[in-house]
Amino acid sequence: MNDNKILKIESGDLTLRDKTLDDLNDYIKWNTVLTEWQNWDGPWEKKDKFEIEKYKEEWLSNFNKPLPEIRSRLEICVNGIHIGWVGSYKSCINHLVQVDRIESIKNTVGKVLAIGIDIPNQEFRGKGIGTKIFKMWLEYLIKEHNSNAIYTETWSGNKRMIATALKCGFKEISRLKDKRVVNGKFYDALRFEKVIK
Repeated sequence: MNDNKILKIESGDLTLRDKTLDDLNDYIKWNTVLTEWQNWDGPWEKKDKFEIEKYKEEWLSNFNKPLPEIRSRLEICVNGIHIGWVGSYKSCINHLVQVDRIESIKNTVGKVLAIGIDIPNQEFRGKGIGTKIFKMWLEYLIKEHNSNAIYTETWSGNKRMIATALKCGFKEISRLKDKRVVNGKFYDALRFEKVIK
């Protein structure tokens, strides 16, 4: 990893930072032992078998690449304990957007910025940490990107993510009925938008 410009954003006992070599062990644990978080992050997606050695090789290869100027992913720490990550990605403007909503975002060219959060350590959930971290991540991205809106996507069964989005000023802009199937039950696919003034 290019260590010249390591990014660290702090607020009280909360930190968003670039990954370190020590994080690899946490990711292995989160993909082999503490896997409950996968029930909330795209649980309808087919997961490949987790191969530890292959994962280590790919992780270390990515770790050694130069850091981008604007980060698309940062690690979450509480009092120095690594508990998860935040990420951003480009999403097509018509993905999950109902036809009547396309008119209001038609000036957006190509793809829009969407963000997400994962906290595999269950002991850190339900305490408002996710909302605080999501706000920190938003502040960073708003400052770094020239965008008039940021989006987040989830499903109607993920009540914690919905609550976090609403607390952070997002508004639901589309709902595709029964689009997601989780454990044999149908859930709505949701998209939220935060307009940046």
